[in-house]
Amino acid sequence: ASLTDVQTQIIADLKDAAASLPLTYASADVGRATKGAAETLLAKVYLEQKDWADAATAALAVKNSKTYTLMTNYANLFDINDGFKNNSESIFEIQYKRDNANNINYETNYYCTWYFPFQDAGKPTYAGVNFGTTVLRGFEVYYPSARLVSLFDSGDIRRNVVLGYGYNGQTYTRTPKPGRPWFGPKFWDMQSNVQASGKDIYFLRYADAILALAEAYNEEGNTADAI
Repeated sequence: ASLTDVQTQIIADLKDAAASLPLTYASADVGRATKGAAETLLAKVYLEQKDWADAATAALAVKNSKTYTLMTNYANLFDINDGFKNNSESIFEIQYKRDNANNINYETNYYCTWYFPFQDAGKPTYAGVNFGTTVLRGFEVYYPSARLVSLFDSGDIRRNVVLGYGYNGQTYTRTPKPGRPWFGPKFWDMQSNVQASGKDIYFLRYADAILALAEAYNEEGNTADAI
């Protein structure tokens, strides 16, 4: 099939889903796709097609549903200990489950264990930092690109969440390359056990819908509403 045919089918499927799915679920079904998930993904598809009007319509429907709100603290979006899972900003996130208290794995991911430094030889530390009782499996080969590091100025509140310079008042004594940090707490799960993590992974957040709406407005020349 042609690219056009595939995109046409994607849009038809997402419109059908948006018309059929509920805005929210009872607690037993939290994590299933919702109307907002279909509409946000639809907005992103329209952006790819440079169909600014339809992108704005889809994203505005998410905003006007009053179902989601932005989290007030960016760091809390990723802190498994503090209001992270299925929060007010989450539109669709891949669900994982682990009983940390009893060390029981149900459905876990191992991605969160990639983002720590490798353990120091013969020591309980990781690049000179003690993470406490958490048993980690760090890797030396995963670290932020120079391009990613360059995107943050010193006053950006996201900087020390995305980029890792230390933990709990401790500064890393070893970095992957000169002038390059490790990944930060956005990617960590301090309740993981070696390679088992119950931390969910975002697929769509309310921020995605708002940024899609802003981009569509701006491309249409509606700069005031975009801002």
